[in-house]
Amino acid sequence: MTSEENHPPLFSTLAADPGMIDLVENFVADLPERLARILLADEAADEKAFLFEVHQLKGTSGVYGFEPLHHCLVEIESLHKTGQLETIPEKLETLKKMCKRVTPKPPP
Repeated sequence: MTSEENHPPLFSTLAADPGMIDLVENFVADLPERLARILLADEAADEKAFLFEVHQLKGTSGVYGFEPLHHCLVEIESLHKTGQLETIPEKLETLKKMCKRVTPKPPP
C-alpha cells in the first residue's frame, strides 16, 4: 500500500446538496490550475502573487466544503505572513498531496 492509499479521498461536505454539486465539480476541475499558479508564484518568489493565490484558494476551498484543504491553506498563509518561510515547502508538499485526493463526491 502506497502512502497515497493510506489517505482517503477528500470530498466536499456539500456533495449531497444537489444545488451545489455543479459548483463543487467546477472547483475540483479548476484545482490543478489553481495549485499550479501557487507553485509557480512560489518558484518565482513572487510573494504578492503567492499570497493572492493562496488566499483565493483558501476562501473557495472553505466555501465549497473542503475543510482539510482550507485549513492547510490557512496555515500556509499564516506561515508566510509571520515570516516562517522555511516551513512553507513542507506545507506545499502536503497541499499537493491533498489536492490529488480531492474529489467532488464521496465514493459510493
